[in-house]
Amino acid sequence: MKKSLVTAMAALAVCAMALAAAAQQERNVTTAKDKGDTIKVNVSGRVVLDYVWRSKELTTFTESYSTFDVPNADAENTFEGYAAVRVDAELSDKVSAVIEIGTLRVQAGGLGGGPDSIREFGSGFSEANAICLREAQIRLSEILMPELSVKAGIADWSFDVRGKGQCLAFDPRRSQTIARNIGFGSGTQQTDTYEALHRADNMSEQYPVGGVVTYARDAMTLHLVLLPTVIEAGAPCQDEALYALDFWYNIDQLGKGSKVGLVAAIHGLSELGPALDAGTNHTRMFTVGGGVLVKPEAVAGLELYGEIYKQFGKVGESVDTGTEEQDLDAKGLAFQIGAEYHFNDPMGIWLGINYTYVSGDGDDTENGDVDRFLAYESINDLLIVEDMYFGLDVDCNYTAIKISGGVALSVGQGKNNLEICAIVGLCKAQEKLAPYGGTDDEDKLGTEFDIRVKYNLSKQASLSGAFAILTGSDVMEDAMGGSGVDDAEDKCMLYTLGLDVKF
Repeated sequence: MKKSLVTAMAALAVCAMALAAAAQQERNVTTAKDKGDTIKVNVSGRVVLDYVWRSKELTTFTESYSTFDVPNADAENTFEGYAAVRVDAELSDKVSAVIEIGTLRVQAGGLGGGPDSIREFGSGFSEANAICLREAQIRLSEILMPELSVKAGIADWSFDVRGKGQCLAFDPRRSQTIARNIGFGSGTQQTDTYEALHRADNMSEQYPVGGVVTYARDAMTLHLVLLPTVIEAGAPCQDEALYALDFWYNIDQLGKGSKVGLVAAIHGLSELGPALDAGTNHTRMFTVGGGVLVKPEAVAGLELYGEIYKQFGKVGESVDTGTEEQDLDAKGLAFQIGAEYHFNDPMGIWLGINYTYVSGDGDDTENGDVDRFLAYESINDLLIVEDMYFGLDVDCNYTAIKISGGVALSVGQGKNNLEICAIVGLCKAQEKLAPYGGTDDEDKLGTEFDIRVKYNLSKQASLSGAFAILTGSDVMEDAMGGSGVDDAEDKCMLYTLGLDVKF
């Protein structure tokens, strides 16, 4: 396994560097005679390799290669990451294309199918070495008019208010199935503590296929998103689709970089599990919302942001209520507000605060509502509670107050090349979770403390490390059997060391 991994990664690296070296020569691109209009071809690559240690309390619920046995899982050491080669080609002034091949960090839930799992290099997962299609997209500019463009292929569209790659509602390329949080029950019942954390072993990345039409003029940008295949799972009732329209308007008069956005989406949901029927009942759920980012000119370095989303429509029908089926109505709500301030200081000191709310289901089983907010989210501020790759990825039924800060130090000949940041998250379940191993409903997800360090060796290579600890998690302790079980703990830890090389 390790030998084949090294072989695959080495082959990708050698190929990419050879192509990149050739491309950097000051020569015209050479193609077939009938393809001489090609303007530019850029070849690049990336290798990400992380060593990760997770305590046994965490591996009880995350994708694990030790025997799954609550609470007797083992602490684990794994190597995780991916290698990729990317080609960006300008085929003409108005046509460009992207294709990327390589290994995957997690098994895809869309194109290619297969089980959901982290690709743990060297741990017995043969899929860790498979070279797959990672990205494929073509862009057509100035269609009918200069302001109109179209992208088709594996879509990278997201509704990103802050522009930092973390989205509360819409990031289908870097998230899991939207049905993830209602696949463990009827959707109307209060989730028990075990199921709330057990979803952490269901990580995946989607490959949404379709098109995005963009109209951009002056301060306004409009996206029409047509993704008939977010998940293609065979039978139509197992597919997942997304159609959305968003609108962005730059409000630079408040400060350069300020903007406001609105979005409306309709979701076609996949078959949601044995307790829900979505495929034969014309299930349609809607999400509407928006966000604002303000960087006030009067206070340099300050960033204020907020976003809110509401869901309505029909999620499915309950099939476990006897002879009479019951409509399940979407009632999810999510919002976050926050601020970040970067001091005018050579060390790049910054501070931030954030409040996040994502609704969950209560214990009322009679109202036929699905109060959990269902989203393609990609929030990973907290390594244990929120991160999909390292932790539990709790993405519904929780609130969090997050206080963060950082500094950039100059080491050696570099300038601000050592980045250090820390965050404290006070987390709880919005609706109390039914007891699993204990006797009382629980809502304490716990207090998490993370510290991350990144050393930029150059613009193309960096070393990183992180440590995270979650304490006071009554939800975790209950899910492992409760306080009466000797091995059940209300805390867990992880640390990671990583290498990220771009070429």
